[in-house]
Amino acid sequence: MYMTGQGKARRGVVELVYEVTHPAEEESDTPGLIFVGGWGESGQTWRQQVAFFAPRFPTLTYDRRGLGRSSHPDHHDAYTVEQELADLGTLVMATGLAERPLWLIGHSFGGNLGLPIQDTGKAWYSPV
Repeated sequence: MYMTGQGKARRGVVELVYEVTHPAEEESDTPGLIFVGGWGESGQTWRQQVAFFAPRFPTLTYDRRGLGRSSHPDHHDAYTVEQELADLGTLVMATGLAERPLWLIGHSFGGNLGLPIQDTGKAWYSPV
């Protein structure tokens, strides 16, 4: 059993649509799982994985900038790895998941975001 919440987080002119789940019973040190899709995928891509993991772990899925229900900036410099990392940080803070260890699970481009996070020194990043 788990609870699901949906929301929007704003970073500058970009609005990011997300869904976060929390198990009915969880420990504060239970790691959160962040699912990040590749190009053309929305947060809904992960619905089966969320259904499996959400009873035991908090989860975060979202529509990356330019995809799904999130904002679609029309200038090419809005789509950099740095922008994507900043978006992820905004979501982690907005959802309250920054207070726990986090595991990033990504597909295609989403998986590539895990590599530069290691070098950011973010307090919310905890390598597996």
